[in-house]
Amino acid sequence: MTAKFSIRYGERRVYSWSTHRIQKTIHPIALFPVISSAPFVSRAVLKPHNSYTVTVPKRFKLLIHLLAPIGKISTSINGLMSKRFFLISLCLLSLTGFGQPYRTEIRHRPVFWSELNLVYRTKGKWSFQLDHQYRRAATDNNGRDLNIFRYPLQQVFRPWISYQVSEPVRASLSPLGLWWTWSRPNRFQPTTFFQEVRVIPQLQITRPLSDGELILRLRSELRWSSGTDTLAKAYVFLSDGESRQVLADRFNVRLRLMGRWINPIFQQGKTKFWYSHLSVEPMAVLSSSVTRFDQNRTYLGLGRRLQENIRFEVGYLNQFSLQTNQAVRLKTIRLNHALQVYLYIETRSRSKAGSDSGPE
Repeated sequence: MTAKFSIRYGERRVYSWSTHRIQKTIHPIALFPVISSAPFVSRAVLKPHNSYTVTVPKRFKLLIHLLAPIGKISTSINGLMSKRFFLISLCLLSLTGFGQPYRTEIRHRPVFWSELNLVYRTKGKWSFQLDHQYRRAATDNNGRDLNIFRYPLQQVFRPWISYQVSEPVRASLSPLGLWWTWSRPNRFQPTTFFQEVRVIPQLQITRPLSDGELILRLRSELRWSSGTDTLAKAYVFLSDGESRQVLADRFNVRLRLMGRWINPIFQQGKTKFWYSHLSVEPMAVLSSSVTRFDQNRTYLGLGRRLQENIRFEVGYLNQFSLQTNQAVRLKTIRLNHALQVYLYIETRSRSKAGSDSGPE
């Protein structure tokens, strides 16, 4: 029995071959389950002495470029090897193209972030800190609304306990932080409200760089979210009467790694000067249902040390986040463009404890 096969990419045939001997164990009809699992292959039963063409969508361009050289090599091998290549190719294509493809949309939203840090430093190596963050946002209409104060977005209260392990190394713990989040995409939809508690261990390493300093910060956030609209239903920390799987999904761990460079500019003595602030922070989420990179924050700011113990800073923050909706096969790339304002106040007492490096 003989059959002819070819793989096409667009208008170009990247590889074709014929089989002259088809064993019962690899009869073409046995390939039907494999082929039918690939959405770009017609569901037709293969028959001997016929020709078949597999047309590959453009999203598989890289895979075809990888398979084409292999196909050229295999043409010099007997028909059995060609059949094996055919089987492997279809398996790879079916695995790569299984299911309906995701649609991708990109959404922009202007937002406002503010943060106030109050710090008490002891004479030793310990320090205590309280963060308060307040955020607002424009209408979620892909950047057409520029009023960044239109809707409330988030409010945070987060205490810290820090210990200066050595001159460059500081370990911190936020034993219990509270997050309140509002969501109102537009004026036609009601406001929803969610709560979340977080426990956050953190390690910070500071090294001199040029006239400034380079900070590497490693943070792990253990998060418990309400999982329900708490305007309609009371938030219970451990269970909302949900299934065990849903309850497990409410807990997740977010790993964050920040690189931060702070460099003095327009220096006017040791206590009063301007400085630039640049940071990049990729993040990954770990939960019972998913483990993936899902967010990155890039920040560029200009700050002023008003006094030895007071700093003020304003800058632009770009928050990139990736959200996936499996139900409708949709991937949403969200780009929040934030005007960020930061105020840091600490005690004047001399201390062996270091200062906090910046916002968030």
